[in-house]
Formats: sequence, structure tokens, C-alpha cells
Amino acid sequence: KVIGESGAADCVLPASLFKEVPINTTGAKVGRDYTAADGEHIANMGVRTLIGNTSEGSRRSIAFEVAEVTRPLASLSKIVKAGHRIVLEGSGGYIENTVSKERTAMYLENEVYVFDLYVDIPASQGFPRQGAKQ
Repeated sequence: KVIGESGAADCVLPASLFKEVPINTTGAKVGRDYTAADGEHIANMGVRTLIGNTSEGSRRSIAFEVAEVTRPLASLSKIVKAGHRIVLEGSGGYIENTVSKERTAMYLENEVYVFDLYVDIPASQGFPRQGAKQ
């Protein structure tokens, strides 16, 4: 579950999630601090690009900055700048690609809008495939 966040400058992911996906530590924002709502400073550790499917079955790739946050946050302003529009209404809404018109459903959970992303986890590099010659 990813929280759609209107106050986030970047899409941010907890460092503890999806450790199988490598972190790119060469980005321009690495080492910079974010300021949390409570004023705490949180260091940017790099970028993890997650690839997966939405609830509707559409493929998505989202580059998340990695930091010590508690839940995945998707910056709604970044989503809009990437060519989408966001409609929030009542207990739900959607993110719509302005070109393809594909929609990703959003729903209210604990009074925040969220969407689902089912992430592809890379296979372990050191584990041989069953029946493979070693």
C-alpha cells in the first residue's frame, strides 16, 4: 500500500522494505535531508526503483527515494508532473495517465488516500534453479 501524499516533495520508501531491490546511491539527492512533519531531519540514502502491477493489472515503475520513514509515500505533485491527473472524491478516487487514460484506483484507509502496487521481487542471485546444472 502506498500513501498518496500531497505534502511530500518526493516519493519515499522505508529502507526496511524491498531489500532485494538494490539502492542506487549515486543520485543527486543522496545524503540530503528531508524534514518530517514533526521537524525531524531524515537522510536520503538513495533510490530504489520498484516495478510491479496495480490492482487493475497495469505495469508501473516508481523511483522511490529511500529514507527512514514508516510507510511508502507517493508525492502527488511528482505523479502530476509525470503526466497524470489525480481525482479524489468521497471514499476513493484515481490516478489517470493523461495519454493512455489508464487509471489506478485510490481508496481511503484510516483517512488517507492509498493505492496498491504489487511489486516484482527479483529472484535470489545465489540460489540455483531446480534442475539446473551446477
